[in-house]
Amino acid sequence: MTGPVPGGGYLLGLDAGTGSCRAVLFDLTGRPVAMAQREWSHPPVPGIAGSQDFDWAGHWALICACIQEVLGAVADPRAVLAVGCSGMGGGLVLYGRDGREIWACANGDARARQAAESLLASGAAARLYQVGGGWLTLTAPARLDWVRQHQPGRWASATRLSMIADWMVYRLTGTLVTEASAGSTSGLFDLGRRTWSPELLDLCRLPPGLFPEVVAAGTIVGRVSPAAARQTSLATTTQVVAGGLDTALGLAAARRPPGQLTVTGGSFWKHTVLAGRPAVEPGGHLRTICHAHPGQWLVEGIGFYAGFALRWLRDSAGPHWPHVPGYPELERLASALPPGAGGLLAGLPPADAWTWAGWQPPFGPFPAGLDPRAGQSELAARARAIQEAAAYSARRSAGLLAGLLGVRFTEAVLTGGAARSALWPRILADVLGLPVRVPGSTESAAAGAAALAGQALGLPAAAGFGDAAGAGPGRVAQPTPARQRVYDQLYAEWRRNSPRHPWREGDQ
Repeated sequence: MTGPVPGGGYLLGLDAGTGSCRAVLFDLTGRPVAMAQREWSHPPVPGIAGSQDFDWAGHWALICACIQEVLGAVADPRAVLAVGCSGMGGGLVLYGRDGREIWACANGDARARQAAESLLASGAAARLYQVGGGWLTLTAPARLDWVRQHQPGRWASATRLSMIADWMVYRLTGTLVTEASAGSTSGLFDLGRRTWSPELLDLCRLPPGLFPEVVAAGTIVGRVSPAAARQTSLATTTQVVAGGLDTALGLAAARRPPGQLTVTGGSFWKHTVLAGRPAVEPGGHLRTICHAHPGQWLVEGIGFYAGFALRWLRDSAGPHWPHVPGYPELERLASALPPGAGGLLAGLPPADAWTWAGWQPPFGPFPAGLDPRAGQSELAARARAIQEAAAYSARRSAGLLAGLLGVRFTEAVLTGGAARSALWPRILADVLGLPVRVPGSTESAAAGAAALAGQALGLPAAAGFGDAAGAGPGRVAQPTPARQRVYDQLYAEWRRNSPRHPWREGDQ
């Protein structure tokens, strides 16, 4: 660790999410200076059902473009003192003997159904969940078994593994490490010990040498390498810091207290509570991972593809609309409808430890021959139904979290892309029956990554970085009693009609 840095400078937070990558540049007080974002997707590999390829070359080019864009706000790249990295959980990268990527998948990859069924039948899945807290849908065991069975040559040449946040650090420095919040999303951690579990590695027949060293969040891993400097335009004097899982860094930046419900409204909606113990929900309806801070864990439910479904609607509506509608237009249309979306329900994939949840559109194609008025009405109903389904998934998780952890929620905090909406927080407040607070800045994961970078350099202001970055009080959506009563009935209907794995008795 170095001493305090005299004078001015900047900190850079990188965030590789499910639906996009971002670079956010902050000054040393935590004020955002510049932000760049690129949407990305993870298409299936031809002929491999359920697969979601992580295009490491193409995605790295998008990250580099984001970095170069925000560097336009500074006169000298050397003023960027440090970089912190945040990323989606569950996504995997395998490296060959020469240190280059040879295989990678995104967090929603669902190619390994047969391997998952074998883990379930043998009882190994239950032990993986008890020790590691992870779900077959999002973790490494079944996916790695798929590579071993279906691509044996590639498996034989694999020498190291990383998560997506680790991959960015590796690309920037050439050094491969992980930290607990990112690494534990592999499902191969011992949650209590906060490191790789020898028992689980042995259970899955995985060589320990495949897995990188675990370091604390905020550890300086190295400087930007000359190769990465050429690709990103960063200076080789810039330090790179081990970051972690996007949800964990978002909560760390804003210093969320234990027992508070935080909803991260991204491509996946995550409903998270900070806990002081690695509590694992017996029915498998919640997952548990390590927090970035020692002695703390995150227990959460997941609304699969809740946010991605709205992006799908935006893009799929294009051929049936005079132009591809943007999110503001979808919001305007949805806002004109009352609760219930005209009777339309949007289903989300099941969310539990045992069900392999893959992407399926919540609706069929638009009917042919719609006139403009009918088309607008159909689009409005679909947009609102998706927003309501996301809120219903949060309510379902909130009931499970309250029961497991013995907490009573008095408010919820909404971050991520959905927090930029005016309508979504209001729907969430009415469905939960709680005030929903939207922070002043929704880029909480990047703020957390940059805050870790500042702390690694010994910057005194980094302790309050999240508040300075706008994670303090923003706006609050209050529940409306009349709409809340309507949503109580609609939620019960959604639960009856939404396809799902049977939930535990008492789930609210």
